[in-house]
Amino acid sequence: MGWTGSNAQGLSVKDYIIKELTSETDTHRFLFTDVSMRGNVAYGIYMTEDKHTGIVVAEAMVVLARKEDGWIYLKEMGESVGPYYYDAPKKLLDKLDALYPTPSKMAIEWRQKCRAKAAAAKKTPKLSYGDVIKLSHPLTFDFGGWVEKIDTFTYTYDPIRKNVFRTPSGHLCRITKLNTREFTVQGAAA
Repeated sequence: MGWTGSNAQGLSVKDYIIKELTSETDTHRFLFTDVSMRGNVAYGIYMTEDKHTGIVVAEAMVVLARKEDGWIYLKEMGESVGPYYYDAPKKLLDKLDALYPTPSKMAIEWRQKCRAKAAAAKKTPKLSYGDVIKLSHPLTFDFGGWVEKIDTFTYTYDPIRKNVFRTPSGHLCRITKLNTREFTVQGAAA
């Protein structure tokens, strides 16, 4: 269960993964469909079709990807091995349940964990530039030796970086994993 890699041939990571996992022999067709990227992790349906019988076997596939110096490295895991990646989209899970129910206990548990994670995910409200947010737990920043705990930020436009906030003291910062943090939108800055 190691990594395999080759030249990316100018393809995006998603297109490269689909190309690598889609092939055909005299007896079988292999397809990777319904692909959804979540960062460097691809979720999709991996199907094997027997050309002689028409029988299709399919399961969810999780593909880890990393890109280095023009090469893309992949590590594939079927849902039946119980991968520890649970960001498969609900639409993919619904399609799998409808078309390819699984007898595998580990695959059933994996699908349940994906659904539970999606259900538990807090939906981040859409912010507009100028909105002030207040976190329920302040963040600690070190501005060159000057340490400050901050819970209030203003969502600010930055032409280079996305999701930039301004602190009350005027520093620009990013708030990682905002969708996992508890906060309230206080309205637009005065």
